[in-house]
Amino acid sequence: MSPLGKLVSLVRPRKIALRSPVIGLLNLLGAKGDAMVREDREHLAPLFVNVKTSGGIVPYCHVLFIYADIDVAGQFVGSPLNLADIVNGGNATIVVVASPNDAEAIEHCTRAKRTREANIVFTADRGHAVFGPYFAKLFRMMWDGTSMPQAWAELAPPQRSATFAAPAATLLAEAGHVVFQRPEPV
Repeated sequence: MSPLGKLVSLVRPRKIALRSPVIGLLNLLGAKGDAMVREDREHLAPLFVNVKTSGGIVPYCHVLFIYADIDVAGQFVGSPLNLADIVNGGNATIVVVASPNDAEAIEHCTRAKRTREANIVFTADRGHAVFGPYFAKLFRMMWDGTSMPQAWAELAPPQRSATFAAPAATLLAEAGHVVFQRPEPV
């Protein structure tokens, strides 16, 4: 796995346009994750048609934020689900593990066989108050037609500066160039 904060070069050449995307917030941490869910919802809800929140059942959505601890075997602690179960059985084209986890656990999590492709983000450090605003900016760029991997590369350059305002996270761009699209007028 590449060092955190990088874009992993798995980008597919095709472009996927998600029309009127819905975001889901899956909190598998319980009370420990409530503050992160509230913070992210505040920053991200205005950018989506609908926001679905759950404490256990994976919501039907296009973009899924998961708040969970990953153990050393790559499983979500306290849940029968792992990342492959969620990606394979869900609708989400973008999956963000939004709670911080260590690099070893993240690496084990990536090993589970997935039959569906999704752009997956793993978070090592939310960076205090930068996480929500970073993803809001990323998603605004996607609404403006910049694909997720392109926006990620622009917002999280390999060489960080003193003013760098991004979480320590890695994007596995398996689904490729995903953008958001508004519905066609009737």
